[in-house]
Amino acid sequence: MQQFVAAIPIHKSQRGFDLKWLCFRTLVEVLLGTGVRISEGLSLKRTSVNFQTGEATIVGKGNKERVQSAVAQLD
Repeated sequence: MQQFVAAIPIHKSQRGFDLKWLCFRTLVEVLLGTGVRISEGLSLKRTSVNFQTGEATIVGKGNKERVQSAVAQLD
């Protein structure tokens, strides 16, 4: 998995990031780290993520809410 994620380019140049690829890589890491569905990952809001505990409130099918934990960072 680390090789797959590492293959996603995020640097536009030595000075900055390519925002499009950075967003895509972030989405891939969220999907792999949490196991949420693509639609759930795309609908995440910053306010629904607790960065200190590594948990997020996910709104799934049928508007059911659940708390999902993330696994350790891939890099």
